Amino acid sequence: KEYNPATRQSLIRKVIAARKFMRANLHLPIKLEDIASEVAMSPFHFQRQYKKTTGDSPNRHLVSWRMERAKALIKEGAHSILEISTMLSYNDLPTFSKAFKREVGSSPSNWLKRELNFQE
Repeated sequence: KEYNPATRQSLIRKVIAARKFMRANLHLPIKLEDIASEVAMSPFHFQRQYKKTTGDSPNRHLVSWRMERAKALIKEGAHSILEISTMLSYNDLPTFSKAFKREVGSSPSNWLKRELNFQE
């Protein structure tokens, strides 16, 4: 079903606002309800419209952005992987490592080793 232009623009503005909210709060344990509330939509309707607009779920984007941030922090070398997992709102290191491996394809420490070897 196609939306009229005004409805479509409103939806796009809400998706943009939701994405800004998520990116600004990678350090918080964000739930679907939090994001939907931020853009004044029900969680079910928001998730459906977000996926229809972007092609992925809000959670998929949130994990992806957290892992991009994690890679940058790991490369900086100023924090341990445990600290980084906490900074990105993961409850424990195994959960973070599992998410990192699923997203990036290797564990955080193996990824860093590959990055350092690649830069030489």
